[in-house]
Amino acid sequence: MLDPLDVTRLPGPLAALHRDSALFRDWVQALDRVTRAEKVSSWTTWTERERRAWDAGDVVAFSRLRGYTEAEISDYLAYLELTRRLDAEHPDDPDFTFCTLHDVLQAVRTPAFDALEADLQALSGDPPPRWQP
Repeated sequence: MLDPLDVTRLPGPLAALHRDSALFRDWVQALDRVTRAEKVSSWTTWTERERRAWDAGDVVAFSRLRGYTEAEISDYLAYLELTRRLDAEHPDDPDFTFCTLHDVLQAVRTPAFDALEADLQALSGDPPPRWQP
């Protein structure tokens, strides 16, 4: 559903950063891995246990409940750490990785991926509400 990662499609400034920064290259590769491993779901279909783990911010428990492998969870945790480190390298831009993520994803998106994302968004335009027992 996603095109192969093609770093030649990165915008000029990001292509230069990819060429010059090992941390950025590692982050781009990690982003590619976690994006490809992402399981399609809607919070409207999550179980009570999944909702509780999500609300508690327990990434590992939530991921296990969603069926991710230990390797995929490890990749995601590594991606989060790389994101933290990359953001620390850009203190003048607190939204650096958030905005950059969208630019990098343009190098792998396909029309089918965009259609699926639109369908998921149509399921609920609101973020998941907090679980309340």
